[in-house]
Formats: sequence, C-alpha cells, structure tokens
Amino acid sequence: MQDTQRLSILGILRRRMGSADMLVAVSRILVVEYVLGLSIWYALANGLKDLSGTPIGADFIDVYAAGVMVWRGQAAAAYNWVVHSGVEQSVAGYASPYFGWHYPPPFLAVAALVATVPYLWALALYMAATFAGYWAVTRRIAPRTKEAFWALAAFPGVFANVGNGQNGFITTALFGAGLLALENSPWLAGALFGLLSYKPQFFVVIPFVLAIGGYGRAFVASLASALACAALSWAAFGTAVWQAFFKSTTLTRHIVLEQGATGWQKIQSVFSMTRLWGGGIEAAYAAQTVVAVCALASAAWIWRKPASFATRAAALCAAMLLTTPYLLDYDLVILAVPLAFLARQGSETGFRPYEKIILVALWLLPLLARSWGTVSLPITPPLLVALMGLCLARTRSHRQATA
Repeated sequence: MQDTQRLSILGILRRRMGSADMLVAVSRILVVEYVLGLSIWYALANGLKDLSGTPIGADFIDVYAAGVMVWRGQAAAAYNWVVHSGVEQSVAGYASPYFGWHYPPPFLAVAALVATVPYLWALALYMAATFAGYWAVTRRIAPRTKEAFWALAAFPGVFANVGNGQNGFITTALFGAGLLALENSPWLAGALFGLLSYKPQFFVVIPFVLAIGGYGRAFVASLASALACAALSWAAFGTAVWQAFFKSTTLTRHIVLEQGATGWQKIQSVFSMTRLWGGGIEAAYAAQTVVAVCALASAAWIWRKPASFATRAAALCAAMLLTTPYLLDYDLVILAVPLAFLARQGSETGFRPYEKIILVALWLLPLLARSWGTVSLPITPPLLVALMGLCLARTRSHRQATA
C-alpha cells in the first residue's frame, strides 16, 4: 500500500513542486488513500487479527491488556512479559505476537480507562479523543490557511500513529499545549510538560532547556507535575508496581533496544542507525551520546539567545528526538508542532529557499522512514540534524539583525 501512495505523491510533487495547490492536492490524496487503505485493511481482518497477523490497532493491545490487568488487581504483573502476553492473547482471541508494556506506572491510569469498554470501541474512542487533542493544539499554532489545514490533517505522522494504535497524539498535544502556554502561563505550561513524563525519554530534555532558557517557574512546575504523577500512581497501584517497572527496564533495554527486537527499521535514532549499519552496542551508545550532547548544547545555545519562539520550539523538539536512543517512527507525529510553528513564522517573515525543502522532507518523513530503513537508508537522524541546523541558522540571523 505504501509503494502506491509514494508513487502517486511523488508524481504530483514532480509536476507541481513549490505551489500551494500542490500541497493541498497531495494532502487530499493522502487522506483519501489512508482512510480507504485502513478501512479495507480492517474490513478484511479475521476478528481482531489483521492481514499481517497482528491485532487490529497493533500496539494498542498492550495498553488495553495492561488496563484489564489493573482491573483484575494485577497491575504489577503488566511488567511480566509472560503474564502480560497471555492477557493480550486472551483479548485478541488468538496466539497474537507480543507487544510489550514498557510505560511508567502513571500511564496505567490511561490503560485502565480504555479497558472499561470493549476493545474495538476502546481503540476507536482512544484514537478519536487523542486526535482531537492533536488537532486543537496544532491548529492553534499553524497559519490560518487552507494549506495548513490540509497539511495537518494529512500529515503522515497522523496515519503512522493511527495505524499503530499509538499515543503520539497525546505526546504532541501535551508538548504543543505546553509551548503555547509557556510565555503567559508558565505554571500551566510546566504542568503540561510534566505529564509528558509518561514518555521519560522525551521529558528529560524539557526541564533542562527550561532552566537554561530562564523559565524558572515552568521548570519547577514540570518537575512538580512529574513527581505528582509518580506519587499518585504509587498511591493508586502500590510500591510493587514501581519495583516491577524498574526491574523490567533492564530487559527492555537489552531485548528491545540493544538487540533490536522491535526492528531497526522502526527505531529512528542514531543508536539504531549505527546498529543497522553493523556497529556494535558500544559504538551505537557512543554515537548516540555524541549526537545527544551536540543536540543539547545547540538547544541550550538557542534558548539562551534572542531567537524567535518558533525557532526555540523547533530546536527543543529536535533535541528531544535526537537525544533518545529509543525513537519509533510513530513518535514522529510530534514533528507537527515544529512544522506548524515554523510554517507560521515563514508565512509572516518569509522562508529561505533551503528551509522549504527541509520542512517538506520532515513532513514526508513519517511516510518514508520505516521503508527506507528496510533498505539500510535511515533518513530520520540526518533530517533531525537538518532541523536543528535550520534553528541554529535562524538564531544566528536573528542575532545579527538585532545587533
């Protein structure tokens, strides 16, 4: 299905590159193709088993199964892969492949909520509610134009997230809403950022950058919010859940990250790129560390300078994605936030020629990332570096203009 989509999209791109009408046309084609494709895919499923042999909604089943276990009083056992796999197969109705539960205990509250209704209803409501959050936030950021409307609706990250039954809409909504509130309501912004601690690999960068940028109240609020989530989950689920979570991280790191059980083509980090190209675990960690330090230093420099807020937002997102070794292709839906900020800034102040190329490539990235990874051509790290480079260039230009 993806090959046909890419051919139709690239055909239009070749004929009409650079026009606003092209963006709208491509976006409409993407929406139609993905809606039809997903509809046919689900219609041909055998019960909850789709044509690939995985449950409808794929990764969503690990959330739903964890929620079922919460209601059974087995919250800590969600981190036991054998027990959790058995619940997944019971929900799916067949011997489905295993999708692990790796989230910190606060996300068990969301899992318990979705498990209050039957699986397919839960999946539909989960996707609809979280997409509404994505849409409300990104539409506030983006330009008020027809092109922006269609670009956000058809952003391939949306369909990567829906197809995998994942939580990227939640991440995007919290991150974007935090940025929108940062200048006028720093306490609220920090509280929203703190909720992102359910994805600690992304959250850890935010307090650092807030502190560097002088947003003291948001920094304090982000840590307080994260600690409050942890405390509430401890009160609700007990100490055993946190013990089970920390114990499970060793197995997760070894099997999922270092051995690539998820698939190197799915993981979009520098770590995965190094492993995909034959590098050992030590080399992969070394490469990831170098890139992470450079990304953090770049974001810190930008947030210390009088850069535009759109540039700061984009740099923070780039740093979040470049620092973690565990970045999946469906997580790339968060790129809607910097794309929306930079599109709005560009519509007001103009674009440099290379900026449009980078933004178009980032927009298409979630559609191409996994398939290019299968042929050992990981494109996500270079494009994220290009995004950070764009932010550095804009910050330098802004300094020169105000000097």
